[in-house]
Amino acid sequence: MNAKETYGIMILFHTPSNTGYAIGPQESLFYEVGLEATGDPDHVHVAYKDLTRGWPSTIPSTCKNVIELDLTNTDNARIEEICTYIKKRNIKILLGYDAPVKSPYYKKIRQAGIQRIVSHWGAPLSSINKGVKLYIKKLEMALYSSGPDTFILQSRGMKDSATKGRGIQEHRTKIIPTGIDTVKNSPSHADDNRLFRMFGIPKDRKTIFFSGHFEERKGVRVLVNAAVELVDKRGHKDWHFLLFGNRRNEADRFKEMLKGTEAQHHVTFGGYRDDLHLIRPCCFLGTVATTGWDSFPRSTLEMQASGLPICVSDLPGLNETVVHGNTGYHFPPGDHIKLVDIYLAIAADQSLYQKLSNNARRRIELAFSRNRQKEDLLNEITRKP
Repeated sequence: MNAKETYGIMILFHTPSNTGYAIGPQESLFYEVGLEATGDPDHVHVAYKDLTRGWPSTIPSTCKNVIELDLTNTDNARIEEICTYIKKRNIKILLGYDAPVKSPYYKKIRQAGIQRIVSHWGAPLSSINKGVKLYIKKLEMALYSSGPDTFILQSRGMKDSATKGRGIQEHRTKIIPTGIDTVKNSPSHADDNRLFRMFGIPKDRKTIFFSGHFEERKGVRVLVNAAVELVDKRGHKDWHFLLFGNRRNEADRFKEMLKGTEAQHHVTFGGYRDDLHLIRPCCFLGTVATTGWDSFPRSTLEMQASGLPICVSDLPGLNETVVHGNTGYHFPPGDHIKLVDIYLAIAADQSLYQKLSNNARRRIELAFSRNRQKEDLLNEITRKP
């Protein structure tokens, strides 16, 4: 884009407004990137799959340009409406969160004036493919020229899913890890009494922290099994598990697993909250025990920035969030026995614990700040092809 040219940018999210979870911080970050790219809030346009949940809380109320746009919608009349919108506002860049490889919109919106499409992915694009199947995927990508110019991935594992799974050409990929607010997420928020005041957790317990979705692949079941192993089978009554992210009745099946165990008094389901930055630093360790696919979870960075050593499943993408033996540990997916062994080893060595904690905080400050992600993203969306 010409630096002197006045143009617009459209920031597109594939979800409804106010979805929450990890996409919320990305919404506000992407808006700021759009503002810096154009220099004018009137030239930043934000689109959601739908607005049925109301005005997006992550976007400034002063933003005048919030619309509905679903890239999977094949309605020609709606496609023409969007093209007219783009032409009238001289929109040149589309930055899409999980924008698909193919869409009925891409060719038309390029004709309407879009010069650059950047798709930022928060999940793997595909499982790994080989042989003929991968060849066909690569051929498909080579022949389809209207799609995103760049696919931004958060980790090497996610890049592999794009190039060795979906067949996307190497030169169309860029790794930009998630960044977080290292001031907001800081050990300085630690309070020895907070967990007792808020959740009734005794002060002498070492608390394991988790936050995330409660779908099966995220490994909450592994954490519950670890609690039973640690408390009931090994007799360690000075531990507690504090798990966040459950909505409605999502924790019921895990509470059922705990019935009749001593561990049920050592597991707290904290629900969905927006003050976790105050709670994390009061905990002892963090864990993400995913058993299915994962990407590069923001929660792992937030835990480490808060000074928590963490344990994560040894899965592509997820394992890149932790330097094994330096900021935390990897463990075999689903292996709650090995996970408990690691907990006890860390707890038994105060110098090891302090080393992991210090290294975790330092690594996030140096390499995974929100400002660094913002700068890298801005450079990518505004660079010339």
